[in-house]
Amino acid sequence: MLNTNFNERECDRNKGPLSWLAFFLRHRLYVFLALFLILFALLLSRETIENPLSRKNGEEIISSIHSGIAKTVLAGSLTNVQLGPLVAGDLTPHPTFTGSDRFKKMMEFIEKRHPNIDKIRKQFDEEGFIVFKPEIPEATLAAAAAFTEDVYRNCSVGSPPIGGAGCRDLHQDRYTDIPAIRDIAMNFHIHSMMAALHQHEPFPFQTLNYPLTSLARTHSDYVHFAAHPLPLMAASWVALIDVKPEAGPVFYHRGSHKLPHYNMQDFGLDNRHEHHLNYAKYQDVQFSAMERFGNRYEAVIPKGHCLIWSANLIHGGPEAKKERTLRLSQVTHFFFRGANYQWAPVASDVGKGKIEYYDTDAVAKKWDENLPSEERRKISKFVGGDCETFTKDKPGVVSPCEMHSRPPRVFSKLLDHKSAQGESIM
Repeated sequence: MLNTNFNERECDRNKGPLSWLAFFLRHRLYVFLALFLILFALLLSRETIENPLSRKNGEEIISSIHSGIAKTVLAGSLTNVQLGPLVAGDLTPHPTFTGSDRFKKMMEFIEKRHPNIDKIRKQFDEEGFIVFKPEIPEATLAAAAAFTEDVYRNCSVGSPPIGGAGCRDLHQDRYTDIPAIRDIAMNFHIHSMMAALHQHEPFPFQTLNYPLTSLARTHSDYVHFAAHPLPLMAASWVALIDVKPEAGPVFYHRGSHKLPHYNMQDFGLDNRHEHHLNYAKYQDVQFSAMERFGNRYEAVIPKGHCLIWSANLIHGGPEAKKERTLRLSQVTHFFFRGANYQWAPVASDVGKGKIEYYDTDAVAKKWDENLPSEERRKISKFVGGDCETFTKDKPGVVSPCEMHSRPPRVFSKLLDHKSAQGESIM
C-alpha cells in the first residue's frame, strides 16, 4: 500500500540521492498527479486564449479531478495516523466528571425521561445524530424566535439590508446579550443528553441563529472545530418554529461521521486565510465525496425539537425550495472538558506548523456574566501556536501536525470554484 504520511522535517535532515529516490517511489502517485495538473494548467491557459470553447473541456477535466479526489476521500487513503476514538461510545469516560454529583443528577434526569438511553447512545454512535424534544420553556423559544426573525428583517428585508460581517455580528454568539439564546445554549436537558452520550462535561463555545436556511455547503464541523480526541465536539440544532420541507432543512449524510476526518492540507489546499475560495474548494471535494456516499436525509422536525450531531457528520444547509421561507433555528456548538486540545483546521497549516487553537479560558470569559456584554463580544476565542503547543508535556498524545498526509499543494492553485449567488462558505 502506498504510504502517504510524509514527514517533511525528516526528509530535510536526510537529503541525498537515495532518500529522494525513496521519497519518489513512496509518493509517485502524488508526484505524477502534481506534474499532470501543472502541465494541464499550462495547456489549458494557452488553449483558452486561442479557443474560448476549450473552457468546457477544462471544466470537465476539473470535474473528473474532483471525482478522483472524492474516491480517495471515501477510501480513507489520505489519512495514515489514527486519531483515536471515532465515535462517542469509544471514549474513555472522564473519571472526575462521571464521579461527580452533577453527572449523577444529569443521568437521573435523562434516565427518567429517556428510559431507552442505551438505544439512543447506539443510534448516535452508528448514525452520527439523534433527535429528541428537550424541555425548553415556551417563552424561551418564543423570545429566541423573535430575535432570530429580527435578524431576518435587518439582514434580508431591511432598507437597506445589512450584509456581510454586519449580519454575522447580528446572528453569531448573541448569548452575550440575549437571555433566551443563552438559556437555550445552557439548557440542562440538552447538556444532560450531551453528557450521557459522551461521558464528559459539555460546554458551549458558539451560537448561531439562522432565520432562513444557512446555505452552508457540504462540510464536516471537524474542519472548523476539531477536538482531540475527535468525538469531544458536538452540535445541537434547535427548531424555533416547525421546520417545513420547502424551507431548506439541515441535510446530513447518515453514517458519514465514521469516515476519515480531513483538514485543508489533506486535500492539497492552503488554509482559508491564504485565499477566500480555499474553503469553498474543500466543500467541492466533500460534495463530490457525499454524492458517491449517499445516505442523505433532511431534518424536517417540529418546533422545540433538537437535532444533535457528532463532530464529523457531513451536513449543510440546502437552498430553500420556496424562497424566503422562514426556518428559525439556533445552533450551539459544544466542546467537552477533558480534551487534550481544540483547534481550527480550516485556519491552520499543519505542514508549516502554524496552528490556530481555541482558547478555552477566553471562551469562559465570553460566558462570564460579570463582564459587560460589549466587552465579552470583543474577546477572541483563538490563540496561535505551533504543532506542540498543547502536546509537548503529554507523552503519547499526537499533535495536529502528526495526523495528516501531505499531498502536493496544487489544488489551491488549480481547482476551479464558481460561487453560486447567496452561497455561504461558513
